[in-house]
Amino acid sequence: MTQLKRLIGQTVQSIKTEVSTTYEIGKRNSSLIEVPTQITLDDFTLTIYNKVKLVGVKHLRDLEKTKISKAEGDKIEERLWFSNGALLSVQLDNDSYVGPEAMVLTGPEDLIIVWS
Repeated sequence: MTQLKRLIGQTVQSIKTEVSTTYEIGKRNSSLIEVPTQITLDDFTLTIYNKVKLVGVKHLRDLEKTKISKAEGDKIEERLWFSNGALLSVQLDNDSYVGPEAMVLTGPEDLIIVWS
C-alpha cells in the first residue's frame, strides 16, 4: 500500500512551483517537470523533488481545488488521480532523482514520510 492513500479525499488548496506547464525546461517534447513542486492539501503538504509526469491537464495549477480520488504506487512511480481526471505521476527510478529525496509528505500529528 502506498503511503499516499491517506491523501484520498483531500482537496488541493495550492500548488507552488517555478513552472506550471507539462514541459521540462528546455525540452519542449518532454512531459516531465524537473523542479520542486509543493502541493498543499486540506491536512497535508506533499513536496516533490523528483521528475513528475502530468496527464490530462496542461498546467499544474489546473489541479488546484480538485480532490485526490485515487492513489497507487510501486518501486517505479507513485501516482495520484484527481477529481478532474488528471494524473500526477512521481517517477522513482534512479534517473529521475534531482536531490537526495524523491518527495516528502508532512501532515497531522507531526507526520513526516520521506521517499528516498
